[in-house]
Amino acid sequence: MSVARPKILILGGGFGGIRLAQHLCRDKPAADVILVNREAYQTYTPSLYEVACGRHPRLVCFSIEEALVKTGVTFVQGTITGLNLRTQTVKLADGNSLPYDQLVIALGMISNDYHIPGVAEYAFPLKSTADAWSLRQHIESEYFDAQDESRSMMRRKLRFIIAGGGPTGVELAGGLAEFRRHLSWDLGIDPRLTSIEICEAGEEILGGKDQRLIKVIRRRLTKLGVVIKTKSPILKEEVAAVLIGDQREATETLIWTAGTKVPPLIEKLGGVTLNRSGRIVVDGYLRAQGFANVWVIGDLAATSDSGTAQIALHHGEYVADNLVRVLTNQPLRHYEPATPILVMPIGARYAIIRLGHFVIQGWLGMAIRYLADLRYLLSFLPLTEALNTWLVGHRPCALCRMQLANLLRLSRKRV
Repeated sequence: MSVARPKILILGGGFGGIRLAQHLCRDKPAADVILVNREAYQTYTPSLYEVACGRHPRLVCFSIEEALVKTGVTFVQGTITGLNLRTQTVKLADGNSLPYDQLVIALGMISNDYHIPGVAEYAFPLKSTADAWSLRQHIESEYFDAQDESRSMMRRKLRFIIAGGGPTGVELAGGLAEFRRHLSWDLGIDPRLTSIEICEAGEEILGGKDQRLIKVIRRRLTKLGVVIKTKSPILKEEVAAVLIGDQREATETLIWTAGTKVPPLIEKLGGVTLNRSGRIVVDGYLRAQGFANVWVIGDLAATSDSGTAQIALHHGEYVADNLVRVLTNQPLRHYEPATPILVMPIGARYAIIRLGHFVIQGWLGMAIRYLADLRYLLSFLPLTEALNTWLVGHRPCALCRMQLANLLRLSRKRV
């Protein structure tokens, strides 16, 4: 009589979930591995702002099935509607239930409007490909409509307010500054009629954690024509105006990058302990406190280093190793937090990289960012598609294109 294989269920096809599935199955565990995600694709969130600023959505959407080919992982596309840690089952919107022996929660965070009036109805979030595409269409529509308006109306239509001075807000502001230049040129609109503003409720952008870095970023944004306003909380959003502090500012575009929160499924999840920000409290092995078979990775894990794609990848690799240890009755390896490398593009051909105490900026920083993108694509997609996607997305110099084209031809011959 055969013994049933244990079931490992991964919830979420983001950076951590996919990396975990790929690394886990390299060791060919004696288990059935199932990954559940609402969409059939993974969103490459570091480039979402680029889609909002004119790039093609294909550059941030990668097939999950393609990423898991030859791994033996079963991919289930579905919306999770229920999670019961007592019965060890996950319920899907289509009525099916998935049992598990080991569970990995990698669902990530969602946009948080803090219940500010009008934000949910009128502001533009930037958490998904659909959000980025919707924002891009709105921006282009504002420019097209502005051509036939008075100068005062043009200024209102072409005033873009970004709520939140974190990395997403900063990157988006730089991208919008470049997008403004192209749209203004194409439509014959005076670029000085466009204004881009970052409104940060706190005393400084990026949490004020690294003043040397903030000084460099401020200088770059100012050069691009971006206005930075600190101590400027958004109190209300209307159709054609925003209340910032005690000032009512005329605009038709408020872009919301001001915060995130855990999904409702996690907020209502019984049995787990949540910290003040709503994240799941974990033990020294990234297991939900009080559970030996529930692991938490990525933004949902209440660790000192969570919050970036790099750390989600780190979590995924770590938990994959420990799951193999569980299956082979080996001692677990204690989690060691990592220090992410800050990579922040601000406009075209310019990025800031922080490596410990070293800061690299300008075109060299952007070149490193492009190479980081390529590295991830190569870990996610087949060689030919990874290089094709990267070439289309970043358009490197002619010599690089020629050399990479030769690699593509060689890879096709091997297939």
